Amino acid sequence: MATKDRITCHVLDTTAGRPARALRVQLTHTPPSAPDAGAPTAAATTPRTFESITDDDGRVKTWLPYSAATASGD
Repeated sequence: MATKDRITCHVLDTTAGRPARALRVQLTHTPPSAPDAGAPTAAATTPRTFESITDDDGRVKTWLPYSAATASGD
């Protein structure tokens, strides 16, 4: 059994009444701004994006670094 990441996702296809399988999903974390903390580094303020594809139950259990919008997601 695969270990789940701390953030999971569950997608339901409400038109079909079942889990949405094989759906490519994306998660972006935008760090909060640090007021008056000096000049933050680019790495500290750059959003980080992850992606995955839902399994047969419509769930994402593991997030991968984002590749590109045109990549296959494999």
